Amino acid sequence: MKMKQRRRVGHLKSGILSQLPYGGLVGPAALLFTATVIGGGLDFLFHVSMAQNLNVDSYSELAALMSMLMILSLSMRNVHNIMTLFVTQTIARS
Repeated sequence: MKMKQRRRVGHLKSGILSQLPYGGLVGPAALLFTATVIGGGLDFLFHVSMAQNLNVDSYSELAALMSMLMILSLSMRNVHNIMTLFVTQTIARS
């Protein structure tokens, strides 16, 4: 006899996402907000642990490197947005 296999649904899909309305803006916005809050909390914990484990000079170097990374990533986002604009305009014209 063959037993029917039950399809397992992930906790996220059966829990949080099932409570959000389908097809609207609320679901993706709530997911983005949740990810932002969790990311900010993990960033805070990272900096607390680095401040405890590194000396002042090393932590200053880490902060300078992370600042340079942020400056570079912001400029790359601007380039990405401009490229997206031109690509979507090209696609719309064709």
